[in-house]
Amino acid sequence: RGALGRRLARWGGAEWGLGLSDLRVSDVRRAAQGRSALYVQKRGRGGRDRRAGDGAGKRAAFASYYGPLHFVGAAVAGALLGLSSCEGVREVVDLGCGTGAVGAAVSLLLPGAPRVSGVDANASAVSACRRTFSALGVRGRGKVGRLPGAMPRLRAGTLAVAGWSLNELTPDDRESVLEALSAGVSRGCGVLILEPLSTRAVPWWPALRARFPRAIARAIRAPVERPEWIERLDDATRAAPRDAPDLALCLAPPCAGGGPGRRRRACPAHARPPA
Repeated sequence: RGALGRRLARWGGAEWGLGLSDLRVSDVRRAAQGRSALYVQKRGRGGRDRRAGDGAGKRAAFASYYGPLHFVGAAVAGALLGLSSCEGVREVVDLGCGTGAVGAAVSLLLPGAPRVSGVDANASAVSACRRTFSALGVRGRGKVGRLPGAMPRLRAGTLAVAGWSLNELTPDDRESVLEALSAGVSRGCGVLILEPLSTRAVPWWPALRARFPRAIARAIRAPVERPEWIERLDDATRAAPRDAPDLALCLAPPCAGGGPGRRRRACPAHARPPA
């Protein structure tokens, strides 16, 4: 709904049309089913299955289906977390950006729509990320890089987002990324992580929440009304049932600023510590 909904419809519809320029609907549906099995159901075993990005059909399903789903989830999370009240964010860093949907949604919610810097190990995903930024009118760039080696130095004025990407990493790589995020928080960087709420899918949630006891957590659900092309693939994938919530964990609000030796002061939306 509103401006974000119109941008989503324009971008997602374009990706759907691009995917169907050389493929049939049945090809994309079948690819989405295969991607669901490889990319979602098996990812809790540690590390992303490289076959998840093989083939034009799976790439089209990722760009035209999973990307818009992630955009919707990130927009709902950002609204629940009051990102529209967070002043002073100059850059959004999208870790494991994929199509760039999460970074774009977060940027469009923040005052001034700050630029987005996305990083992903998959070159075709980075190409889709650049299309996303262009279609949505977001200032940003995407680059190819593998985490944790491609982690930038995080500082005040930056919001780092990891949307449905940390669970793709091996345990050792994920721990390295989390250590870098923790160091960023100490320097005044904001951090937002989104993954499925289920601890069966994401067994490391309890340890992360114990590690950051003051983090703000919000369960998020996709809205009942979805664009038509998403509805057409929902039944095929069974990857995102309406009653399966995701979790948004804000390790530190981006409006808090601060840094070493400085007191962090959040905006009114985040002034109270979480219950």
